[in-house]
Amino acid sequence: MLIHLHANSLEELKFPSLYFERGQMIALTDIFVEFNNKAKDSGHYLLTSTLLDKSPTNLKQQLALITKNHKHYVRLTPANRNFYKIQCLDFKSSQLDLIDLETEKTLKNIKYIYIQLEVINGIQQNTKRN
Repeated sequence: MLIHLHANSLEELKFPSLYFERGQMIALTDIFVEFNNKAKDSGHYLLTSTLLDKSPTNLKQQLALITKNHKHYVRLTPANRNFYKIQCLDFKSSQLDLIDLETEKTLKNIKYIYIQLEVINGIQQNTKRN
């Protein structure tokens, strides 16, 4: 299942009323962010979400590491998708943040944001018993 979100800021993102099943996983498939020209930032960001399982290998609940490659916008379509276990089964009650790595603060200079997420059923491990 693909989920499309877009708004003029992170605060304005409207999450659809979706309920996930235990064991489902999520990955970022596409993100586009257009920035206002006014604010200065490091150009290196973490996309984080309370939707993800917080684990010793992902303490910040990171969906993606993003580097700005243009002056006023960033576009990322990961070639290799990293799927993460969903912990918050109610999508509407989760949050997304785009954090500047240098200041560790949520970006406020966003003019437009588009995010596409992919949800899959959990990846089964081979549990062959002898």
